[in-house]
Amino acid sequence: MAKYSIFLSVFIIALVCSCEDTIDEKFNGTISGVVESKVTGKPLEGAVISTNPPSLSVKTDADGKFIIEELEEGDYVVTASKHEYASGSTTVKVNKDKVTNIVIQLEDGDLAANTVKFADTSPLQSQEDVGVPVTFSWNYTGVSDSSDIAFELNVYTNESEGPIITVEEITDTFYIAENLSYSKKHFWTLIAKKNDEQVGQSDLYNFNTISSSSLPYLFTSVSDANIYLSGEKEGSRHRLTQETISNNFPRANPVTDEVIFSATYNSQNYIYLVYGEEQITKRVSPLPVDGNHNPGAGFCWSPTGDQILFCHYDKLYRINKDGSGLFTVSTAPAGRNYVFVDWSGQAGKLVVQTRGVNIYDSEIYLMDPDGSDLTMIVDNVDGRTENPSFSVDGKKIVYTHDNANINDPYGRMFDSRIYTYTIADAAVTDVSGSNKTNGTNDLQPRFSPDGSKLIFVNTSNTGTGQKDIYVMDAGGGSRELYFENAEMPEWR
Repeated sequence: MAKYSIFLSVFIIALVCSCEDTIDEKFNGTISGVVESKVTGKPLEGAVISTNPPSLSVKTDADGKFIIEELEEGDYVVTASKHEYASGSTTVKVNKDKVTNIVIQLEDGDLAANTVKFADTSPLQSQEDVGVPVTFSWNYTGVSDSSDIAFELNVYTNESEGPIITVEEITDTFYIAENLSYSKKHFWTLIAKKNDEQVGQSDLYNFNTISSSSLPYLFTSVSDANIYLSGEKEGSRHRLTQETISNNFPRANPVTDEVIFSATYNSQNYIYLVYGEEQITKRVSPLPVDGNHNPGAGFCWSPTGDQILFCHYDKLYRINKDGSGLFTVSTAPAGRNYVFVDWSGQAGKLVVQTRGVNIYDSEIYLMDPDGSDLTMIVDNVDGRTENPSFSVDGKKIVYTHDNANINDPYGRMFDSRIYTYTIADAAVTDVSGSNKTNGTNDLQPRFSPDGSKLIFVNTSNTGTGQKDIYVMDAGGGSRELYFENAEMPEWR
């Protein structure tokens, strides 16, 4: 029995020693580090530090520092994360009884690629009949701090090899493109940047601009002296001219979509032509539209739309629409200047107005297109006379006259009314009638293309009131306000 007990004790001791020899010895090390901003290099407090394989998670202190102790030796992935920053990781090796030092740099979360998402973009995808100028607008998400964020807008057409418009450093969420073509498909895209790093890109959008031929009304805006088109009463205004100078008296070509107008150059009014869907503008008159109290309105198209007549002091000139072929049509009676002209193919006549030294000294004539057969139809009477033009059938002439019959030396009109003159019987009709508000003037009348309407301006007779455009029946009824703060109307 004693022998057996001694044998058992020796066996147990041997077994214990054998087990201790098979257990692997574990060694520990430490990771110490700093977390900082990749952009500024400043330490980041409160970043959460975790490892894989897992260990105790810690946070960085006010100096961006952290330490993780008692890590078994081996390879670890150390990850730092912080609100408003993109997480950052690095791989480290922990060694026995060693401290491994690391630095983790975190990118601002807004700098992570394509974090910005665009929404509420305008024009809408595949939108039709977008007005010119075009207002691009958008909203965006994905940026917690919108400071220092900017946008780049690129606009293309099918024909363009690259962008026709590139605008960088847009800090607003909209941009107005002034000079896009009418009747054309456009494509556009946005890029978001923060601290010069791209943080988002939109889809490729497309839209079609409105056709200028679908906009029958032309006029000059009083507020910015540019010419606009519109498709309906009180409708959207689509800018035709892009100049900062004064742009006046648009006249629509009777055959094409071209428009001529007068614009100030070196303090004088020259005729300019706008043509093509790109709205290319060029000067066509070699001489200014000028003379005695000439407001720059004395020009018109030929009935065939390939020539232009214009007034220059006592001369009436004709030129081709490309500016070539200057020809003298007529010389005004002695002591007078031409100031207004219109040409009717149906009547085969020109109507012209001459003016003497005084602004109220006016006469209206008919003549043949070659300048012959000059015949007076409106004599020089007291009060100011203005703006004669033909009806579409050439049977009537519309003009204005100050019914107060006051020869004001400064040109003020007190009761300017619209009159029509019937060529066949010389009948004169006051079409302003009782519908015109007392104390106002009716000015700048033009017949509609079908002859049933008149478009004109009404304003206070003080000369300082707001100018508004109205439309009424050719006989004077159904007067309606069409466009506020606008003048010099024209049909197309």
